[in-house]
Amino acid sequence: MDAKQTGMKAVAVLLLLTQLAAAQDAKSETPGEQLDRSLQLLREGRLDTGNEQLAKATERLEAHVTTNPRDAEARFDLARAYWAAERRGAAVAAATEAVELAPDNKDYQLARFGYLRAVGRLGDTIKDVKALLEQSPDDADYWIELGRSYFASRRYDEASEAYQRARTIDDENPRLYHSLGSLYARQGQLDDAIEAFKTQAQRYPDQFDSHFNLAQIHQLRGENEEALKHFIEADRINSNDAGTIAKLVQCFQAKGDRIARDEARRRLMFMFREGRTKATRYCRDQFIHNEKYVIVIEHFERTGQQGVKYEFYVYNEKRTRLFYRIQLASSEYTTRLSIAEGRIKPGQSIYHVDLDKGGEHRSYGFYKAEPAYDILREYVQKIIDEKVKPEGTLILGK
Repeated sequence: MDAKQTGMKAVAVLLLLTQLAAAQDAKSETPGEQLDRSLQLLREGRLDTGNEQLAKATERLEAHVTTNPRDAEARFDLARAYWAAERRGAAVAAATEAVELAPDNKDYQLARFGYLRAVGRLGDTIKDVKALLEQSPDDADYWIELGRSYFASRRYDEASEAYQRARTIDDENPRLYHSLGSLYARQGQLDDAIEAFKTQAQRYPDQFDSHFNLAQIHQLRGENEEALKHFIEADRINSNDAGTIAKLVQCFQAKGDRIARDEARRRLMFMFREGRTKATRYCRDQFIHNEKYVIVIEHFERTGQQGVKYEFYVYNEKRTRLFYRIQLASSEYTTRLSIAEGRIKPGQSIYHVDLDKGGEHRSYGFYKAEPAYDILREYVQKIIDEKVKPEGTLILGK
């Protein structure tokens, strides 16, 4: 046997041993461990593999609780699995069973309350939390849960009272300032919201939600540099969150950093192509132009019969009134017609800019390929300024 054959045999043996080890690891993995691994895969955006492992873990957990009906931990794991699979009712039922089996387990209680709120059973949540507070009146976690339930019910004054009660009991509670920040933001008290989220971020610098929410408030106030700083921190903590990456695209656009903007957008497009996000579109840009507030939506792929790629929603500056929508599209009909007329070659697509306002449709410029975003943005601003005239106007219904 020559050296090449010996080397190939060694590689084959190594591959076989690796496969056997992986099979053995999978065999020894508990259903709960398999569930944790599947959830980590989903957080990383590996949706196909994650969902496959989630289904297998769920099947194993269901079989386990059938033969071990009083295993509270398995019941709770099953609730988490159902929730990840968006089987909301089953998740609530399994979490309730886990709580009944282990009523003193606070983690089960808190998770169940979160599930109940998410499915709109706010009355049940408030009633059950109050019952626990009668037994444990000095438990800050339960006061926070009561506040969150009042908040979800839009009973903001009662939410504030519950949060303040929690604050007097445990000022260091890791869930407190995030909840307070959300309440202040909803009430329009943005300075207080920033302070609350900032306190949370300083005390727990690796907590994703604190940085993301703090960044959102700064962006809402037009404080782009501060917003960008915290979106970058949120991205450091979780680099697989498509919403955060979309925000980076917006902030780098506002900063004028096209290189960083395009890199963030490239990451977002990669996530879509790899199936790591369920989103089909995202908010690419927000800006004020000539006393108009413009929100820009980019579709990852052209969508609908018209093949829409971009939508520019033009509001008044306070965003209380939508004036009109401008879109960049490439419909198959227009492309076929353009090829037939010799305007473009077969295999090319014609893009057109249109404005819709009520029952009025206006056609503007045409492009023989998808224009760069900055060129399109500048052209849309000219439309807003009425510096370009439509090539045609159609009044629907006439």
